[in-house]
Amino acid sequence: MSKNLPWCDERFTAYGANKAACLFEMYLSGVSVFVMSDHFLIHQIHKYEEQARREERKHNRKLYTHFKEEACMRYLHWFHVESMLNASQATNVRV
Repeated sequence: MSKNLPWCDERFTAYGANKAACLFEMYLSGVSVFVMSDHFLIHQIHKYEEQARREERKHNRKLYTHFKEEACMRYLHWFHVESMLNASQATNVRV
């Protein structure tokens, strides 16, 4: 990936929403994401106590709701300041 991609939000802890937040920021920033047909990723299972996982999901779910609005406003502002709000790269954030 390019070093110019947006950073993933570090407020998401442990289990849930962190990958969704990263993808949402890439989507808003106008980055093109491609799926390579001959490549794959393996995700190892994490050993979590179910109660801890449930609490982490609950925390991250609330945080994600506010995060989406914050991210939209941040990218709208950034594209506006850079005079790029009408550029094709800003299409996703405008929508």
